[in-house]
Amino acid sequence: MAFSFLSICTPYFTLSFDNIGHKWLMECLGQRINDSTFLSLIVRFLKAGIMVEGRYQETDKGTPQGGILSPILSNIYLHFVLDLWIEKELKQGLKGYAEEIRYADDFAICVEHEEDAERAVVKLRERLGKFGLKLAEEKTRVIEFGRKAEKPGTFDFLGFTHYCDKTRGGGFKVGV
Repeated sequence: MAFSFLSICTPYFTLSFDNIGHKWLMECLGQRINDSTFLSLIVRFLKAGIMVEGRYQETDKGTPQGGILSPILSNIYLHFVLDLWIEKELKQGLKGYAEEIRYADDFAICVEHEEDAERAVVKLRERLGKFGLKLAEEKTRVIEFGRKAEKPGTFDFLGFTHYCDKTRGGGFKVGV
């Protein structure tokens, strides 16, 4: 099979983290933190609300934009919602090699077979939907990429365009 890197998926919750469900987040944190006082401080941080045109609004989801804890809480949330799920469930249902690369809320899923890529995207939509998240459709696509690709595509990840290239000796390398 010619596919050695196939699925590029970037979720639809960039740095605003406005779709994270408080209940789900607290369940994730509760799996690793036994200190109820510390957990209640996080709840208070999450429930602090926002100001819109000088008026206070309560919040029941998301983390405060610009809040010092927001990036770490989002990474913890994605660890439980995405990383562990890919490792323990998604990979088990695929035929060939699969790996996830994630930095904050940007990620790519590499799979060996095209049918695995298509299945992964469907399963990923279902999984994220369960937690109130969704993929950015304009950034989500399946491409042929890698050492065996007949017509390799390119993709942008973390601000860099990646493409199939060759080393001086003629071997495969990822060009950036």
